[in-house]
Parts: sequence; C-alpha cells; structure tokens
Amino acid sequence: MSLEGKTALVTGASRGLGRAIARRLAQEGAAVGVNYSRSAREAEDLVEEIRKSGGRALPLCADVSVALQVSSMVERLEGELGPVDVLINNAGVMERGDLGDFDYSRMEGMYHVNVDGIVIPTRAVTQGMKQAGKAMVRRVGRPEDIAHAVAFLVSPECGFITAQILTVDGGRMDYIAHP
Repeated sequence: MSLEGKTALVTGASRGLGRAIARRLAQEGAAVGVNYSRSAREAEDLVEEIRKSGGRALPLCADVSVALQVSSMVERLEGELGPVDVLINNAGVMERGDLGDFDYSRMEGMYHVNVDGIVIPTRAVTQGMKQAGKAMVRRVGRPEDIAHAVAFLVSPECGFITAQILTVDGGRMDYIAHP
C-alpha cells in the first residue's frame, strides 16, 4: 500500500490510537496533519519523529467540536501540505462514572467531542474532496471494493482482527440493512 502524494488529517493524533494511525500513514508515504487539543508536546514529538524519518507532518491544534477552529486547521493543513485526501476521525473523550454519581453536565462535553467532533471535521473536508473528485460519498459500490476489503482482512497486518463485521458501504450507513 502506498499513500505517496496523499494528505491525511488524523484528529486526536497526539496519543494512543491516533498517534499509531498517524505514524503508520506517514510510513506509507502520506503527509500527515497531527491534530491535538491539549497534548502539544506529544504532537510535536510525533511530527518531529515523522520528519526525521523523511516524512511530512504538521502539528495542528484545534478543538474538533468547534467549527471555526476546525476550518482554520483544515485551511492551514491544505496550505502547507496539500488538499486533504484522507480524514481519520479519531478524537474522542470518555468520562467515567456510574448512574448513581455521574455528573450529567460532563455528558455535554463528551457529546461535543464524540459527535460534533466527527460531523464538523467531515464537513470541513468533504466539499474540497468532492471538488477534487476524491470523495467517495454516495457512489455505487463495485465488486472490487469488496475484494479490496477482503485482501486487507487476510493480510498479515490484520492478524489481530477476528470475528468482526466490516461494513463496506462507502459511508452509506444503511441502518435498515445492518444489525
């Protein structure tokens, strides 16, 4: 797999899964926007690591639940690394507690990051993707689309993925047809 010439934006990329995803996309040749909200040092360290390995990366501070911050982030990324080809909506938060003592006001923050934080970045990049002919939104699937998914699932890199349902529907999310 090669992502040479592609630009990826990974939200919540300074730590955990987002960090691993950003690193892997860079290893595959993508220029990577490393989004973070609070973990500046970790994001900058990852960008430095990617650059030292010969890759292109840019740290991008933005709260993914704030449209103005996201549009500024996307504008900067596209200005410095090129139009977004790949969006990985990874940012998320979780507040722990139980029903007996959970402070309901904390739910609002989770909702903004975990829901708005998917919608806002997606909207920020989709129009540019459509204009460039890169968005795979609302197109009819081809047999090759399923074949690519199968090849992915049987590859050595997927050795930890077992007993999962992989929905290959181009983002349709047809809830009637899916369990």
